[in-house]
Order: sequence, then C-alpha cells, then structure tokens
Amino acid sequence: MAQYRVRYVTYAAEQLDQLPRSMRTAFDARVGDLERDPYAVGKYDKRNDNYTTTFGGSGIILYTFSDFYPVSGGTIMVTILRITWFE
Repeated sequence: MAQYRVRYVTYAAEQLDQLPRSMRTAFDARVGDLERDPYAVGKYDKRNDNYTTTFGGSGIILYTFSDFYPVSGGTIMVTILRITWFE
C-alpha cells in the first residue's frame, strides 16, 4: 500500500495562513484523508490534470500528485496547489 505525504506550494501555504479557525478542523481532517488515499476523496479534472476535494461545506482544495515517481521509501507526494473557501 502506498504512503502519501502532503506538501504545499508557497501560494497554498499563504492561503492556509489565512484560513479561518472555524474551518481549520475540517481542513485538517480532509488533509488526513489525502494522506490516506488522495484518489478516494478527490475528483479528477483530466483537462487540467489535477484533483479537487471539498472540506467544511464551503472549502475547496486543488491538488496534484504522481504515483509514477514515489520518493524515498515509496512515499508519494500530494502537492496542494490552492485552498479556496467561502465564509
């Protein structure tokens, strides 16, 4: 079974810093889901070659990963590209 590790591009990390506390628990839970199986929680957009998933009822995570090139120890990196939410 593959192991997944989540990382953030700079822009997504900046967005995470702006995320309201009220949405943080739902976001963290969804990131945990991504670490277990990013296929199971995301919807693939073939045209843009990325995935999206939702959190907290009004948040969206845009992410990508490649299962072709696992890094050390078979870990596959899930890269969060953007975090969007509506208050």
